[in-house]
Amino acid sequence: MTGPARRIAFAATLLAALTVASCGGGPIASGEAPLNAEEMRTVLVGNSIVGDNWDGPFTVYFPTYGEMRGLRASHYKDTGTWRAEEDAICGTWENWWGAVERCWGIYLDGDTVSWLRPDSDTPEQARIVEGNPYGL
Repeated sequence: MTGPARRIAFAATLLAALTVASCGGGPIASGEAPLNAEEMRTVLVGNSIVGDNWDGPFTVYFPTYGEMRGLRASHYKDTGTWRAEEDAICGTWENWWGAVERCWGIYLDGDTVSWLRPDSDTPEQARIVEGNPYGL
């Protein structure tokens, strides 16, 4: 899927998520199921997530299925791999996280994805941004 077709699929996915999200509460709090593998690929491939967590601002770009590039605190870069499972995303960075694979469910609410880290009860979130705004 390229160009206009990707943008249409991205917009359709976000529109569907907005419709569901307007029913109240965040997806994790309301007990909704995480995105499935196909939905994760549609939302992430060719796009970035941009957020802020305990370690400062971060961006992750997903250029293709299986590849991710990250920027943390404006100057720490890393590359890694990811795969979409039935209801979880699994990723391994070359340097970050001690190069250990981690998996978790991701949830979509409008243009925001959220997830629970395996070592936390507090959801983290990031905004979905079309393309690669930071040139990763």
